[in-house]
Amino acid sequence: MNSWDFRELFLYQWKGDHNAATTVWNINTSFGSSSVNEHIILRWYAKFESGDESLSNEERDRPETVVNSEILRKVVEQNPISTVRDYSEELVVTTRTISHPLKIIGIVEKWIKWIPRELYENQKSKGFGTYSAIHLGNSKYPFLDRIVR
Repeated sequence: MNSWDFRELFLYQWKGDHNAATTVWNINTSFGSSSVNEHIILRWYAKFESGDESLSNEERDRPETVVNSEILRKVVEQNPISTVRDYSEELVVTTRTISHPLKIIGIVEKWIKWIPRELYENQKSKGFGTYSAIHLGNSKYPFLDRIVR
């Protein structure tokens, strides 16, 4: 049976003045245990009691479940100190929708700032330059042994 068929049974049981627990028992006895649960029946009964006897689902305002990676990258670059929640509110998506694409585009959280996962070439050369200066300085005038023991 598909969901539409079950909805017809819900309406039939509701019109027959069966409560939700009885409806669950009747349907699960006939079609197998765990075919429906009381929560679903209660939701449909509330809909029927409000005067809406249509069997179609109402449209819900749900956030998008996908996000464009380039748009996400631009948003993060504009404000790297924001949280995933801030980004999700700005892009009108769920926080789960934001987390995975951040990993895919190579952006990780370091301390309180979102940064690219890989260093750029200029960052690598700057880091190497700093290391070289410290190493050369220490070879001429040893100072690290006084700091690190």
